[in-house]
Amino acid sequence: MTDWPCTIVQEDINAYAEVSADFNPIHVDPEFARTTPYGTTIAHGCIVGAVVTRHLVENMGFAGRVKSVKLKFIAPVRAGDGLQCAAEPEGQGGAYKVSCFNQRNETVAVGSASISDRAMS
Repeated sequence: MTDWPCTIVQEDINAYAEVSADFNPIHVDPEFARTTPYGTTIAHGCIVGAVVTRHLVENMGFAGRVKSVKLKFIAPVRAGDGLQCAAEPEGQGGAYKVSCFNQRNETVAVGSASISDRAMS
């Protein structure tokens, strides 16, 4: 795992809702979200994908080389959660197994990343 937790705050979730036009109340309405099984707002999946990509770029040195990231979401990411990621080579040809965990060390997403052997233009 990395030593940089990335804390997801409500402002991040609201900003993503603005650019994506995804205003599902589970993401942006704390009063509504309190009535759901999650008990609070949860982040859009693409935010988690961005955190994983950031890990690949900043911590793994893959700037300009990330071709794709595919994730399966295991648990919700709540506003206030701190996320950490891990990536390890899997097979040949730039394939990596990726994982994302919250501050309770619960897995929130798993998947794969494809990394180019050289920077893409």
